[in-house]
Amino acid sequence: VNLTSSLEELTQKLEDDYYDNEYDFQLDLYKLISSAYDGHLVYIPDIVGVFQFLRVKSIADSSSNGSIQAGNLFSLMSVVREDDELPSVFAYDDLDAMQGDEDAEYTPSPIEQINGEDVESWLNSYASQNGRSRDPDANYNSLFENLPGNGDIEAGGDTFGHSLLYQGNQTILSFSNGTDRTVSTVATLAVNKTLEGATNGGSFFQRFCNTTYEEKVLQLLQNSGTGSSNTTNPTTTTQVPYEPVSTQSLAPTNDAFPSPIIASVDGNIAGYFPENQLEDLAVLSVPSFLSVQARSVEFENAVRQTLATANANNKTKLVIDLRGNGGGSTFLAYDLFRQLFPSQTPYGAGTYRQQQLFNLTGSTLSANTDALAAQTVNDELYIASFPFNYRSALDAEGNPFESWDSLYDGNENDAGAWTSLVRYNLTEVSDRSIPILGYGNNTMSQPRTFEAENIVMLTDGTCASTCAIFSEFMKSQAGVKSVAVGGRKQTGPMQAVGGTKGSRVLGMAQLYSLVTSAAQAASPDDQLRLLNSFDTSEGNLLTAATKALDRAAPSSDLIVQGGVNFRNNIRQGDDTLTPLQFIYEAADCRFFYTPEMYARQEAIWERVYQWAWGDEDVCIEGSSGLDSSKNGTNYYETDLPDSAGNFFGGNNTIFPRDSLSLAAENGTQTSSGGSSSGTSTGSSGESSQNDGDEGNDEDSENGASVLFTSRAVGLATAFLMGYALIL
Repeated sequence: VNLTSSLEELTQKLEDDYYDNEYDFQLDLYKLISSAYDGHLVYIPDIVGVFQFLRVKSIADSSSNGSIQAGNLFSLMSVVREDDELPSVFAYDDLDAMQGDEDAEYTPSPIEQINGEDVESWLNSYASQNGRSRDPDANYNSLFENLPGNGDIEAGGDTFGHSLLYQGNQTILSFSNGTDRTVSTVATLAVNKTLEGATNGGSFFQRFCNTTYEEKVLQLLQNSGTGSSNTTNPTTTTQVPYEPVSTQSLAPTNDAFPSPIIASVDGNIAGYFPENQLEDLAVLSVPSFLSVQARSVEFENAVRQTLATANANNKTKLVIDLRGNGGGSTFLAYDLFRQLFPSQTPYGAGTYRQQQLFNLTGSTLSANTDALAAQTVNDELYIASFPFNYRSALDAEGNPFESWDSLYDGNENDAGAWTSLVRYNLTEVSDRSIPILGYGNNTMSQPRTFEAENIVMLTDGTCASTCAIFSEFMKSQAGVKSVAVGGRKQTGPMQAVGGTKGSRVLGMAQLYSLVTSAAQAASPDDQLRLLNSFDTSEGNLLTAATKALDRAAPSSDLIVQGGVNFRNNIRQGDDTLTPLQFIYEAADCRFFYTPEMYARQEAIWERVYQWAWGDEDVCIEGSSGLDSSKNGTNYYETDLPDSAGNFFGGNNTIFPRDSLSLAAENGTQTSSGGSSSGTSTGSSGESSQNDGDEGNDEDSENGASVLFTSRAVGLATAFLMGYALIL
């Protein structure tokens, strides 16, 4: 998708008075950004971010304020039954009956149609509209119940059950036994939102659309200050040594999981010794790297204690369960890799697109490093400033750069001009952020617990961002294999990492703060030079970016919901400098879920064990032995499997040569591309607003259109210019 030209088309539609209300425009803007299938590229406008639409089992179990009681979200599962080659889709509520529950008085039947359309066609089309992964198998898996993520809809799992897109008041499921079931849709408010005082379009606008970026951050800081999480769950700041702990199990976090021997408070890391005949197996479940910095040491301690306890109990095989892992803190991936392979140095080199404003910001920050450090800049923002400060970065060989120009003036390929390969200074990272084993003050001694051939990564394709960084370390540097579970109803391979492979997401708010910090830290002459660079014939880019931030929906973690993929990840030794984002890599094996695997997680780990260290052929036909799964392959020349494309309405996922030439033609980098208009024709469902006055007066009694069209034009233009600022 060509984002720039599509944004221009949206602006033209606004100038032509195409939209009846701003909600439909914002929905098209949201769909356009989502159509890039890059989890790092996100912009959620303020109106779109007010509600989520949930499919529920019973409206009666939904509270009056729109929240959903636990267990009321309607979910699906895709499982293969005995003697079947390919899976079928069932209601998740049928799981107990499929497992032979004596209280079940019916025989579960697969779903054949949804809203009168073939179930697979409907689900794949829905996945292409709601998924954010590059890979269609990953988006398909995201439709279903995600047990490792503990059903957390904020983690991106179970998109059939929840969406920002209105899908109608009800969904009709038709089963193969001839019965139908109607599933209702309810709207629920996003976190920290209330309709108090919003009685019409005008008051709705004042409440949700008329708050500046600074005011949003202040409100969220006040809300976070009233919470009790810091007192009920104290954080761990002291690192524990590599020593075993008692194997007395903790309480399981989910009935489908065994009791862990170790688990973090936030549930993002847990160690298991499965209670079966696989006496030499340990499992490290990592459903997320999304630990706040205050809990990073707890995460690292859980890994260290799991490894030490496994060693003490003669566990020689390790399954790393990464299902549902959409990323998180970048440097937890570095530390996890170092704990598994203490003698190896994680590579992690990346490039940035050469761009005038990137160059000006970097040269200004690099020239005023001391002044920047003297500012009240938190560690997260300081770490984010690394690409703009050559003194804090290393080149591909691990040596310091001599100047900003030596970092910026790098390489060219078919997709454009890029900086030099840049690596993190892990010593400085450890001192300012997360303590990585072997760097900074983290000098603890730790042996290697498992051999590379005795480790397997298990994914469902949704692995992205930080998870992709970790997977790259494990595959390319350590030679660890991967196996994928689930995916579309077809044989053939599936990618282990189907989400974004970009190595740095940077929020629009962080970018804004970095640019303003650069200006504040600079000398008067440098300030003038930097600020003048934002003036264009169409207006001031910094002012436009501020408007886009003002009109973005705030999230619950102080990050305005807008961001970009800021850094490419480049494989060590790849002379073509092809971003991993554009490389297809099949897993070493793939198998489908069975009902037992939903009911008992050990069944999945047992299947992985059978493939990796047993003598059973568990792989789906055509899913193993592909060149792209092998370490050391020239991936740029690897053929794309016929089954890899998106056949149900989304942009076709394209890889190496085609994607690079497309990026060069468009002048922007997108993670998935193809021929697409880039915009939809309006809202996907009925609008919740009433008909308004022809003049679209926001202050009218009904206030249906919420905003003047001219303000919507301003938002489109602001986002377009803000997009130009960061790319």
